[in-house]
Amino acid sequence: MTDEIHRQAVRKKTPSDVSDFEREQLRFFLSGDDLANTLVTINPSMAWLPDLWQMKVIQGENQVIAWIERNFAETDAICDVAANIHLFGSDTAALLVHGVSRMVQAVA
Repeated sequence: MTDEIHRQAVRKKTPSDVSDFEREQLRFFLSGDDLANTLVTINPSMAWLPDLWQMKVIQGENQVIAWIERNFAETDAICDVAANIHLFGSDTAALLVHGVSRMVQAVA
C-alpha cells in the first residue's frame, strides 16, 4: 500500500496532466542553449517525448539521449520511448540498445 502511495506521490506530470499555459511554460524553459543538459536536470516524464518533437523543442536526436539514459530504470519511461521509437534513427536506436544492455548486465 505504501509503495503505491509513494509511486503516486513521485509521479511526473505528463502532457495530459497540464494546461496549455503550463505546456508553453515548459517550451519556454526548454528553449535555452543547452536542451540536453536541461532535460537531464529537470527530467520531465518521457511521455513528453513526442510533444517536445511536435513543439519543435527537440532539434536533433542527440539532444535527448542522456535524458533517456537517465530514465532507463523506470518502466514507464522505457515504454514511452519504445512507443516513440519511430522518432529515432538507427544510430540513436543503437545507443539506446547499448544502454539497455548495460543496465541488464548491471542487474544480472
